[in-house]
Amino acid sequence: MTTTSSDSTPIERAGRETVAVEAMEDATKRAGGGRKDTDRKPHDNPWIVNGLRIGILAAFVAIWQVAVSMDWISGFFWGQPSQIMERYAEWIANGSLFVNIFVTITEAFWGLVIGVAAAIPLGVLIGSSQLLRKVTSPFIDAANATPRIALAPLFIIWFGLGPASRVALVVSIVFFIMLIATIAGVLAVDANHFRLGRLLGAKRGRLMTTIVLPSSRGYLTAGLRLSIPYALGAAVVGEMLTGTGGLGEVIVARSGALDTSGVLAAVLIMGLLGWLLYALADFFLAPERAHQFAHWRRSIAQRRAGTESASKAPA
Repeated sequence: MTTTSSDSTPIERAGRETVAVEAMEDATKRAGGGRKDTDRKPHDNPWIVNGLRIGILAAFVAIWQVAVSMDWISGFFWGQPSQIMERYAEWIANGSLFVNIFVTITEAFWGLVIGVAAAIPLGVLIGSSQLLRKVTSPFIDAANATPRIALAPLFIIWFGLGPASRVALVVSIVFFIMLIATIAGVLAVDANHFRLGRLLGAKRGRLMTTIVLPSSRGYLTAGLRLSIPYALGAAVVGEMLTGTGGLGEVIVARSGALDTSGVLAAVLIMGLLGWLLYALADFFLAPERAHQFAHWRRSIAQRRAGTESASKAPA
């Protein structure tokens, strides 16, 4: 059930790279567990890394502000950091900033959750059956090649101008990303693992939960990281078309007023939201988090088994 490198897709390559990187990180942590902070290299020191990040950002903002102030570039066309901060102060004062952020992040979140929840079981089912793969492959390829943004007007007709149409647009994009990633992950599972599981008496459902999904975690992580910016983008595009709230409506309104700084202020918020979602995904999908969940699951199973044995014991 493994795939060859010549037939690999970008998601498959990203999944293999994620698995390799996580394995290297685990080995590095085990090998360097007793290393002192003074022995760490610069790229392992969070103070140095974060300091360089802040320095690069501060330098970029300073150069941008100076360039506009000295009339090297036009603030009307390129915006201005000081004006962006003024827009933030204005939106915070009237309360619209957090309302619009909440609308956009809610639509993106629910679209992401529904798309992932629908795609993973179907991907496991298709990936584990050669017949289903051959039958559904042309349909999946055709649907994935269709630009779902072009279907946004249809979603508005079907679901109205409210949040449902924007969530449906997010789902239509996230679903196929996660579906293809899940199928690729299932195909990458070593066939010997299946044989060993069957020899141990594991049924199909048990094989999927104990072998397929854990082995596909790298592919699922890569698909989820790829889905996050598309989910935010789809939610904003839907808001731009419906004009009923969210950061998309802000972008349309500021564009109509020829307010470049206002548009950039909304776009920067989108970037910040995407970064926060990336951080949450990395936190919950980190290898050590998976080990913790597995430990908790074993502990719960052991307590449950102990309770059942105690209840069955003769009084």
